Amino acid sequence: MTNGYPTFFDFVISLFIRVVAAVLLFVNTCGAGESKPGWQREWEKTLGAAKKEGKVAIYISGYEEVLPDFQKEYPEIIVTAVSGRGSQIGQRLIAERRGEKFLADVVSSGGVTTYQQLHVAKLFDPIKPALLLPEITDTSKRYQGMHHYADPEKQYIFSYVGSATYGSVSYNTKLIDAKDFKSYWDLLNSKWKGKIISRDIRVPG
Repeated sequence: MTNGYPTFFDFVISLFIRVVAAVLLFVNTCGAGESKPGWQREWEKTLGAAKKEGKVAIYISGYEEVLPDFQKEYPEIIVTAVSGRGSQIGQRLIAERRGEKFLADVVSSGGVTTYQQLHVAKLFDPIKPALLLPEITDTSKRYQGMHHYADPEKQYIFSYVGSATYGSVSYNTKLIDAKDFKSYWDLLNSKWKGKIISRDIRVPG
């Protein structure tokens, strides 16, 4: 929190907890108690099943700081975390699957790893049916009034955070005046030709 207002990271933590919780706790069971909404009956059933199992394995890159918050909200579910660069997580998951080991419950990583490596290798189950909570399923409060996915099927790689600051740009303050840039389109100015470097976007993590 900053000056009483939630920061962007607070938002990421809150949304991550709810998305991951929805995925972890999804099972195809019917609930009792007709006075409650269907999603709530399903949620209570799946939450009970998750607490009974008592553990979850999360493979994560970049947002490891949110895990203690998840553990605090669901103390009965012990979190086992595997963290590292996206490329490392991708290679590990593929190796485990080749060995017929299904150890990861949830994966949170960058788009290159999740799409170009894991989605292509068909390692994912659809995440869309696992989303239960109204604050997640209600798209009216989402950007463009919809959920965003990184896969063409719009089923597997849920984009739960988006920010213009997510793609970092750095510049040499001794050579460039920040006033020269008002948008990303200014990078296309011909005067910067041959003066811009970037990492290989094909390389994950």
